[in-house]
Amino acid sequence: MKKILFISIITFTLLPLFSQTKKADLQFTTKGVFNLEPDKENTFTGSGGFSLSLNALNLRGFASIPKTEFPQISDTITSKNPGELFSDQRWSARTTLFRNTLPFIVAAGSLSFTKAVSRTKNPVPSLPSSPVQKTFSRTCGIGLTLPGISSTQKPLSYFLNLDFIKTGLPLNLQAAFNPEESSAFFCAETRFRPAARAEFQTSLLFSSTVLENNSSFLKEQNCLFEKQRSGSVLWECFFNSPFLKLNFYSGIQQNPFGITSLYLNSKIRLSAGNFLLDASYFAIPTSENSPKAVPLISSNGTLIKTVEQSSINPQLIFLTKEGTLIRTGLTASQTWKITGTSYVSTIDVGKISAGILLEKKHSSLKASFSAANLLFSGSPPAKSSVPDKFYEFSMSCSSKRPLWNGNFSLKCRQYPPKASGETVRQTLSTDTSATLGKLRSLKLSAGLDLSAKNSIKDSGKYSLGVQWKVQKKHFSSSLQVTLNQKF
Repeated sequence: MKKILFISIITFTLLPLFSQTKKADLQFTTKGVFNLEPDKENTFTGSGGFSLSLNALNLRGFASIPKTEFPQISDTITSKNPGELFSDQRWSARTTLFRNTLPFIVAAGSLSFTKAVSRTKNPVPSLPSSPVQKTFSRTCGIGLTLPGISSTQKPLSYFLNLDFIKTGLPLNLQAAFNPEESSAFFCAETRFRPAARAEFQTSLLFSSTVLENNSSFLKEQNCLFEKQRSGSVLWECFFNSPFLKLNFYSGIQQNPFGITSLYLNSKIRLSAGNFLLDASYFAIPTSENSPKAVPLISSNGTLIKTVEQSSINPQLIFLTKEGTLIRTGLTASQTWKITGTSYVSTIDVGKISAGILLEKKHSSLKASFSAANLLFSGSPPAKSSVPDKFYEFSMSCSSKRPLWNGNFSLKCRQYPPKASGETVRQTLSTDTSATLGKLRSLKLSAGLDLSAKNSIKDSGKYSLGVQWKVQKKHFSSSLQVTLNQKF
């Protein structure tokens, strides 16, 4: 492994030096957080590193100190071995060869693979986070994320990307390898414009991974299997136009029980004047052929318990004469999934939410109400087999001024009793922050969390924080002090 690491660094360092133009950009970054708790030992969390760009070459190296108590830090420093504090070390090297003819990206190090690779690990899409959301997912191809100041340690991985676009061929070939996990991903992607204001993109991903039965749930259901290699195929397409957006993907995953599993998802957005409609549908059609407790085992061995899921999100958007953008929306979703431990059954739960968003040039206000984990059908084997139903009101507002930015958020939840005689639980959380100065160097924050039973306070915690940021040409740093107190 050390030889591979050494060869990778040397290769990526020497290759770009053959080009004529040499532009170097070196950035150092540090981040530290002091966490003060009067009833516990105070702790420190920190990280730092560098990013060096030289022509087409980018080298990165970061190290982090995990949450560590002050006495332990002092003991480590006095023992003259401070390197023991940095337990999370990560690096990467990335370069682009033949940039003007046939761009070829090569990367190695503590890499993270997203988009299509993430789909094979968990194909269930996220439900709308807000009834007035603006974004629309677009995930074709293999996504590459290099290590950063806030990332975590990853095993050594490799990434290749060959782009034929400059040759006139709209084709992009990608490959990703993780030797430690014995996984490999190969992807072909293409995109073109069928019309002046329309875009079509599609990709086909092949993966080869190793599945292990690490689930205690499967072992309780006597769904046992030996460690084995498994393959999968994922096809995804994305269409974008001013009036229609469509994201569709479908995958085939080898099942360790001798069955090929199929899953599919479709999400659409229609826009017409002031009206916008989002709708999505996910399903595993082959779940009936699998063992009852195993709708799907994904490419990294994760047990997928969601069998079917659908959502709809209509929105109305208006712009007033005063320049205020008003966005209102309603979201309804339904999820069919397996639940239980000793006895497995299928339940149907849903969520309904409504919200409004007001936006001006320098300020915004958002509010929503939700009813979640509503049991529509099914016979849960136990109370714990169903997530707790709750009603939630949330609100957030923000303001941007020349010398400061301000944010405030509030969230209130009430959990009704599951049976007669049980208590009603309430929670409240609020956060506020202000960033001061032309460069936004100083940030002040405060938060409050309360929980109650039958409207009587059960527990509470407040937090106060101050953060100072420094941004220079080749150096940036952030230092934060947070006080947490229970009451």
